[in-house]
Amino acid sequence: MWMDFKALGNSPAYAVKVSASGLNALTGLPRNATAVGRQDYLAVRQDSCGQQ
Repeated sequence: MWMDFKALGNSPAYAVKVSASGLNALTGLPRNATAVGRQDYLAVRQDSCGQQ
């Protein structure tokens, strides 16, 4: 599956959490669990050319 994200307005970056079947897709922990010391989101930002 391909997912494409675009920043809206003047927002330079944002974070996306992905879950499937109640689990965080990046950590494998339950969706609402705190991932202490782990990045549990995807950072979406514009690159230096203004593209995403």
